[in-house]
Amino acid sequence: MIVLFSFSHRELEKMRISEMEVARMLVKSKFESLEMDVRSKLKIASEDVEWTRLLLSKNVNGNLDQLALIEKTTAYRDILDFSYVELISADSILIARSGDYSDFNTKVIRPALDTLTSQGVRSGLAVINIIDRQAIYAMASAPLFYRGNLIAYLQAGKMIDEIFLAKLEDLVGGTVDLDTDSLENLSFKIEFATMDDSGKLTVSVFLPRSDAGELLTKSLWLYAVLALAGIVLSGFIGYVSSRHLTVPIGELVRAAEDISKGKFEQRIIWFAKDELGILVDGFNSMYDRLKVSQEKLVQSEKIAAWNQMARKVAHEIKNPLTPIQLSIEDLKRSYDSHNPEFGKILDDAVETISSEIARLKRLTDEFSRFARLPAPEMKRKDIRPVITEALRIHTEKIASGQLRVLCPQHEIPVNIDVDLFSQALMNLVKNGFEASDDKGNVIVTVREEKRIVRILVEDDGRGIADDKVGKLFTPYFTTKKSGTGLGLVIAYRIVFDHGGRIGYEKRDPKGSMFIIVLPLAERIS
Repeated sequence: MIVLFSFSHRELEKMRISEMEVARMLVKSKFESLEMDVRSKLKIASEDVEWTRLLLSKNVNGNLDQLALIEKTTAYRDILDFSYVELISADSILIARSGDYSDFNTKVIRPALDTLTSQGVRSGLAVINIIDRQAIYAMASAPLFYRGNLIAYLQAGKMIDEIFLAKLEDLVGGTVDLDTDSLENLSFKIEFATMDDSGKLTVSVFLPRSDAGELLTKSLWLYAVLALAGIVLSGFIGYVSSRHLTVPIGELVRAAEDISKGKFEQRIIWFAKDELGILVDGFNSMYDRLKVSQEKLVQSEKIAAWNQMARKVAHEIKNPLTPIQLSIEDLKRSYDSHNPEFGKILDDAVETISSEIARLKRLTDEFSRFARLPAPEMKRKDIRPVITEALRIHTEKIASGQLRVLCPQHEIPVNIDVDLFSQALMNLVKNGFEASDDKGNVIVTVREEKRIVRILVEDDGRGIADDKVGKLFTPYFTTKKSGTGLGLVIAYRIVFDHGGRIGYEKRDPKGSMFIIVLPLAERIS
């Protein structure tokens, strides 16, 4: 009876911890999503050139058209679903506020003013007064520049009100409060730094006690009474009761752990209509809500990623157009003026245009390859022959000792798509040789650790500057003259789709080391 109670209590505690972790992640992600939403919407509003026109236009008395500015801030507030939108001068004087026609020629204190040196958008949480009402806002601030000079700030915010907290409570199945003294038996707290660094915003969450815990306490008395009736009878009832408790609890713990890792594979099936059935139904309801929220978040991230990719592609395509246009204009001028060196100018123009067209073709080919990356078809493989076969293209370098592969003698099983993984590995090896102009050495090392395998790709090239390391896996960032900036991005996505991760470390005294980490597959005994 004691063993049964201890086991059930431990399983319940594990489930409780997992539920709290899921709720913690959900609360944190909701606040971060709100901040991201405010920042992205304000960026859209700040790119409206109409702000500059209104701020630079004045009437005969030398005054701004404040009515037009107020109407514009109000329009953006309504369209982008903000709680407020403000226009503030460079010296912190309030110019216009959405929906408010009062006298605004007063100085205001707002976070992020006088701290922006570039055309970026800052966002975060802050406690501020809007029309003499102090509240917590997820807010963002963007500078407005004209010919390199700061002319105003555009600020907007979304108030964290009771409606937002009520929706959050529905998702976590508990109580969420911004007042740390109003809740007893607190489950956990999350602290968020405020935008002006004046303190921290504490979010308190209380999750109700599990029905299974109350059932366990009642069952303890039942086990004690039955134990007095006889060892056989108590043993039988104890076994049945333990199965009745631990099976659904174990399923709940397993499902909660999967959800905390971001896995939404299946709901829990439990047909009984007792207290555990109610608990399972409640867990399944939370599962459904979390799955919908995750799908929406993934979709939003995909849209944002492709928007960013589209902007970068457009930017990269514009770069070759300038030398092409200049070459054509130079040809036209030389032809019209009967320049005696027209032949040489023609040859130079053809070479320039051909080079830039080849650059455009490389760019579009790399982008097409990135966009067409399929979902990996995973099969259980020994990673050692996969690596050996992928590097067979470098036979001469292996024979000369420029490329070495170091693997353990025993099998290292992983679930892998051979073609996609080979593509990622060859990208890293190719980068290693290019870093030393094909004169250096590259070492590929395979190390098995607990539950993971590490593949290290080291080179003795010129390395990567510290200020550029953070941009390595950013689309279209490259340190090579002829690079497209998509090789490492493709490798990153392939490894991510395999459930792994990829990172970079600097070698001593020189060179680079890329590290691929993949989960091990179960060994077949």
